[in-house]
Amino acid sequence: MVEAGIVWSVLAVHDSEGSSMTAELSRAARATEQRSRIETAAYRLFVERGYEATSFQDIARGASTKKQLVQYYFPQKPDLLVLFMRRVLRLAEEVAESRHLMGASRFARLFVVAQIQLSFLFTKAPSLALDILASRRLSTEIVSFDLGWISETMQSTPKEAIEISDGLRMAVGGLYEICFYRLSNDQDIDVQRVAGQMMQSFMTSLGYSTDEAAAELAPYRLDAGMRDSSSDLVHDLVVSSGTGR
Repeated sequence: MVEAGIVWSVLAVHDSEGSSMTAELSRAARATEQRSRIETAAYRLFVERGYEATSFQDIARGASTKKQLVQYYFPQKPDLLVLFMRRVLRLAEEVAESRHLMGASRFARLFVVAQIQLSFLFTKAPSLALDILASRRLSTEIVSFDLGWISETMQSTPKEAIEISDGLRMAVGGLYEICFYRLSNDQDIDVQRVAGQMMQSFMTSLGYSTDEAAAELAPYRLDAGMRDSSSDLVHDLVVSSGTGR
């Protein structure tokens, strides 16, 4: 009888542990689903309205949840913007890869992704693009993230990373100034041209001549049809699921 009691006690403990683990997995799955719904709602609103015109309450309404829950997962709204831009960047990269647009050159890869990313922002989410360009705080957040991705793509050494950081900040700063001026004055932006100027500025800061930079980038200039169809695909993917991480 004593042995039987011990066996039942052990089984009860295992059953309790199993129930606890199941409950923990259930909570984790529910949290993941809630975050995904919130991200998806935020992404759609950022594209439709822009960043500044999207409130936590709007996001909560779009996600069919409470504002407090949105702020529990994302205490600062810029956190959602960085996730959004990360999602856009990764999707632009995936679309370029799937369409065999990427070259072997590190700079060619950056140039192709930049064209798709900028095309998406300026044609599918112009209000968001203007909000980012108009805010030093937001643009700094985005550039900081871009630096990490570019260093990873460039497979740079720590010393190169510093040079890349300085060169990129100068190149992107110029890009932002040009694009902000054009967007705020309702002027069209030639994505291929401004992306090319940014990349040439970046490459010359690393020691390339203007002619060398132009020659390396020339084969990877995307025509308008390819840019538009690629940014359409990024748009459809980015608003369909909140997987920005």
